[in-house]
Amino acid sequence: MSATILTPPQSSAAARAGLPLLVSLTERYPNYLFSAMLVNLEFARAQPDTVTAYLRAELHAQRRLADPGAKHDMIRILAENSELDAAESAMCYAEMVERDRVFCTDGNLAPADLGDLVDGLRRLGECDCRLGPAAYLDLSWLHQAQQQLARADARALSTEGPIHR
Repeated sequence: MSATILTPPQSSAAARAGLPLLVSLTERYPNYLFSAMLVNLEFARAQPDTVTAYLRAELHAQRRLADPGAKHDMIRILAENSELDAAESAMCYAEMVERDRVFCTDGNLAPADLGDLVDGLRRLGECDCRLGPAAYLDLSWLHQAQQQLARADARALSTEGPIHR
């Protein structure tokens, strides 16, 4: 017997073919590290402004992706920049962004969540991962990017005034 992790559109194609869903990824691994940004530590220490700027842009993109007001734009962008058609793009967005929320909006990662990933990689024989999860995690640049975004948000609110809806 075999099993695999599927994401849209393959997950929908499998369901249409009558293949059973054994377990939802988010049910089994609620804090699954779906994507990650990695950097060589030597480079990061030599170019902290570059790393922080990249993370700031990534956080902005994550927030935009999750913004319900941007949903139609995000689906259109996915369809235009992938091999998915509009219906598949909408299904992908509904499953991954709205239902399962596999992308975070703040970039935060708890060491325990990374521990789940490291343990899984060890079990699968994909990685030696001799050190504990904390050895692979330095959130200092992320925290700096988050603080910069918070200051930018505060400045934007102070210049725009209160928002009335």
